Amino acid sequence: MQEKKGKLVNVKQRSQAVFKRLQQQLVRFSTPDKRAAHAAPPPRHRKWSSIAACGAVLGMILVGVLPKAAYAEKQITQDFSMAMAGAILHDTYYMGRLATDEHNEAYYCREFANDADFIVISEAPAPDSVEARKMGWLLNKYARPERSITEEDRRNHGGIGWLVHDYFDFNDSNDHAWNRIRDTALDVYASSYERGQVLWNEAERNVPTHASIDVQYDEYKRRGHAIINVYNQFGMRPEEGNFAIQLRGPARVVGTSPEALQHAPLNTEVTVEWEATGDGPVSVDVVSNQYSIMFVESGQDFVRRGAQFADTIQTESFPVHGMIEPRLSTQAVEPVTQAGEVVQDDVALSVSKDAWQPWPEGFSLQAHGSYYDGLPKSAFTEVFAPADHESTQTYMDRIQAAGYTPVANADLTFTAPEQTQRATALTSDGKEYKTTENSAFGTWVWTISKAQQPEHVQEYLIEDFNSVFLEHQESNSTRRTVEVESEAAEHTGHIGTELMDVITVRGFPDDHGEFQGSEAMRVPADEPNAQVSVWWAGASTSGTASDSEDDQYRPDTAEVPQEDDHHKLIGTWDVPAVNGRIKFGGGSTDAHGNPVTVVAEYPGWYVFVWSFKGDGRAKPATSRYDDAWERVRIHKPVPDEQAPRISTQVSSAEVDINEPFSDAAHVEGKVPEGAYVTFVAYEAIQEGEEPGLNAVLFDSDHVAVDATVTDQIVHSKQTRSPTAGLVYWKATLWSQEGDVLATHDLGVESEIVKVREPESKPEPKPSPAAEAPKPQTPLARTGSATVVALMVSASLAVLAVLLLRVSRPQSRARHAASSQNNHISR
Repeated sequence: MQEKKGKLVNVKQRSQAVFKRLQQQLVRFSTPDKRAAHAAPPPRHRKWSSIAACGAVLGMILVGVLPKAAYAEKQITQDFSMAMAGAILHDTYYMGRLATDEHNEAYYCREFANDADFIVISEAPAPDSVEARKMGWLLNKYARPERSITEEDRRNHGGIGWLVHDYFDFNDSNDHAWNRIRDTALDVYASSYERGQVLWNEAERNVPTHASIDVQYDEYKRRGHAIINVYNQFGMRPEEGNFAIQLRGPARVVGTSPEALQHAPLNTEVTVEWEATGDGPVSVDVVSNQYSIMFVESGQDFVRRGAQFADTIQTESFPVHGMIEPRLSTQAVEPVTQAGEVVQDDVALSVSKDAWQPWPEGFSLQAHGSYYDGLPKSAFTEVFAPADHESTQTYMDRIQAAGYTPVANADLTFTAPEQTQRATALTSDGKEYKTTENSAFGTWVWTISKAQQPEHVQEYLIEDFNSVFLEHQESNSTRRTVEVESEAAEHTGHIGTELMDVITVRGFPDDHGEFQGSEAMRVPADEPNAQVSVWWAGASTSGTASDSEDDQYRPDTAEVPQEDDHHKLIGTWDVPAVNGRIKFGGGSTDAHGNPVTVVAEYPGWYVFVWSFKGDGRAKPATSRYDDAWERVRIHKPVPDEQAPRISTQVSSAEVDINEPFSDAAHVEGKVPEGAYVTFVAYEAIQEGEEPGLNAVLFDSDHVAVDATVTDQIVHSKQTRSPTAGLVYWKATLWSQEGDVLATHDLGVESEIVKVREPESKPEPKPSPAAEAPKPQTPLARTGSATVVALMVSASLAVLAVLLLRVSRPQSRARHAASSQNNHISR
């Protein structure tokens, strides 16, 4: 600033100065590059255009001549107490703070070429720049000392005045322009220059320009910390001051107070712990406190301190996952199991890799599996999925209410993302669950219940996970064991005899043949047919061999033989693979509706073999080739009276529950040495049910018959029935070699016992008190031992008369020796 002979310019001079300044600014608009033609300051300094300030002057002409400007002019107070005086070009100039206003703001000259009039015409923020920020930092620290003024303060103000000219004095309109007299001023204000360099260096060290943010995850992407360092233009931490830290997005700062976040020290590394509150991107902002400067338009332009402002000098964004949604996918280890096997399921935890890296040490998820079986195929046509946001408890209650109860359970602990584990179904006592003949279809339901997790895990889960019930890929089929019994209609015959078989099948699912298979379940469709094969075995097909020669080829292996001169496959036919009794031969039709007739052509042995190759719901099964019930001995013609015959009679046609009863067999004809009779009684069934398909109540040991007599009666042991209904008996005469010699159809009238519920006896009424009891009359002595003996003899005679005669055996009861058959369950 220049003062003319110690006097301030008058109003006329002010008007002339304003007008002159307007002309200068207009020239500056028309020649914007003019300033670049003048000598530049030291290479490390920058200068900014004052176009914005000049534009403000365009709206003003001489004070008091033109209408009042939008900005209200104000008078600031001249104050040279904090300035350094010096003579340049025969004039006195002041370097430092030249004026103050009503707010005690300091004003510094930025136009050495003009005279000061201390009337503020307009003011505006200087364009933002690193130099402006440094000057703002200095003005904020030194322009308004909050203490008594010292000589040190005068030197500081002088240094600031020098810096203002060096960086913000752009007027070069006359010989007094700063860029023209700077070298001269350097001699005059050497101390101000030196102090200015010290102050500028201080500002460079303390004005933050950039920062680094290192975000690290402590628990996958739910918790972590940000390491923050703020730097000046030299890449070093500022020596003093504070900055602010802001966290934007679904996360919050933990362990640091809001006040500390707003006043983080610049001179040290700062670590901020964060915790996600949701999913999505989060940003960490480093906000520095910067200071602006104001360009003041006057007869001689000034600079004063501007407002403080916040500037985000660094931002780092990163994804967080506050809550996780684990998923389980499963697949049955064996889609088709056998009865008696364990059930296993492969279970895979599926989560977003980004959300679970790294998996925190000690973190685990508990999954629970419920296994259901005994399900019909129709169940898998239903859709039973969890509702949106449905809890595990509610979902499992819905399944229970629909009639499904788990038969086994499994628990898994997942300790890593994308982990697969194998689960084994366990009973309530912790033992391996094994499927049964009635397991049919089975399926798993897997859940991750938030309530069942450890407390420190629960906070990470958004909601429960529940798998779909009756989902094909996590289901399996248990193949049932098929049992078959078959009995030739005749066990002996001669050439030309028409052979027939009655086949009883148990174990197939009731709807067998209807399941079309499931690719997702990996269970094949039902095989609709079984096969019946007829084999011949003997010494020769010529008919010249003796019985003893044919006996050498009696079937004695479980498996069918290879065809040769002594073994021949007569034929194979399809029959339905269903439960029940199937009549084969005698013109009955096969599975395709074609009638089947089998006639014995050669002496020897004819054997019926039933077989089923198996499918997804029933195991393979076959009858034994050496099963005596399924073979027929073909002889040369012999007199009928020589063949053994059997007729039977139960001891009582009706009994009460748990009352003993038995069976008797009348054997006639010639029997071979070692022959014997077996008795079988089946558990009581209701009238109308088919006998022989239920369990056995009584199965006797061999009851020997005498080969030396041709007419004899043998008896079974007694048995009792604990339930009411009809008990069916069957007696069979066997040879010592295990061939059926004679039997009868199951269900003949003489072989049925009706078991009654005991009648409830009414309690005796008490005699009237007035009536005296009558004396009992003693029974007459009738010789009870003689009477009993006579009654037993009479009973045997009556029994012999009542026994039925059956000339040819039509069926048979179960043969005890054949119960060891390892191909079928007898």
